[in-house]
Amino acid sequence: MNSGPAAAAADPFPSQAATPLSSDAPKPDEDFLKRVFATNPLFKNLRAEEVRPLADRFQLASFAAGVPIIREGERADRFYILLSGRCTISTRLEGTVQTVARGDSFGEWGLLRNAPRAATVLTEEPVSAWYLEASAFHLAMRSSDRAPPAARPPGPPLSRGASALSPLRRSIIAVR
Repeated sequence: MNSGPAAAAADPFPSQAATPLSSDAPKPDEDFLKRVFATNPLFKNLRAEEVRPLADRFQLASFAAGVPIIREGERADRFYILLSGRCTISTRLEGTVQTVARGDSFGEWGLLRNAPRAATVLTEEPVSAWYLEASAFHLAMRSSDRAPPAARPPGPPLSRGASALSPLRRSIIAVR
């Protein structure tokens, strides 16, 4: 591993231009995450004793307006839940396909399928988002009574609001 100024200047994930937070960063709002978990198909089957340990693994990031949080084609490495602000989800093929806001999530599709990002998520305004690193996300998916990805119904998992879209559009914007 390289160290020094040259290594520090190289950003391996340029789309994740998050404002770094101090080590005393706030802990996730457990009530907020409980409400999100209750409506998100990936987390709605969490047992009560699983909520706090999972919530404690989330970290907070801030993004300026006009910044891509994830980019289509990049390696999937985080799952996000928006705390504040708005983002647009777009693909090279269809352009802007959806807007997401507080409580919405994205990023699970690539993590579940070990695939590159299927869309770009761009901030429309300053955004705060709780994120979960890929390793913690995979651990959460293996715990509890959730079926493994191979046992899930065909098609991408859907977050709130995505069910009204056509199957083609759902498959294209499945990062939601």
